[in-house]
Amino acid sequence: MDLLRWGLEISHPAERDLKRLSPEIKHRISIALNGLRETPWRGCIRKLEGMTAGYRLRVGDWRVIFQPDDERRIVVIVAVLHRSKAYRN
Repeated sequence: MDLLRWGLEISHPAERDLKRLSPEIKHRISIALNGLRETPWRGCIRKLEGMTAGYRLRVGDWRVIFQPDDERRIVVIVAVLHRSKAYRN
C-alpha cells in the first residue's frame, strides 16, 4: 500500500518553522502531514491565490503551505505558519 502514498519533501524554511513550534503543535502537524501522504486533496485544503501550484492545509490556527508535484508524486512543504502570518505578502 506504500506504493500509493505520496512522498514528502520539507523545504529548509519549513524545517525552521517546524523547529520553532511546541511539541503539541508539532505532533498535530505531523499527523496532518501523514494525511497529505495519503492524498494531498483531502482535509481542509484550499488553493492559494497568487501561487501557481500553492495550497494550504489548515491545522487549527496553523497553516501548512505546500505544492504537490504530480509527476514525482511528492508533496513539497513550503512553510508552516500561524494563520496571522500565513496570508501576508
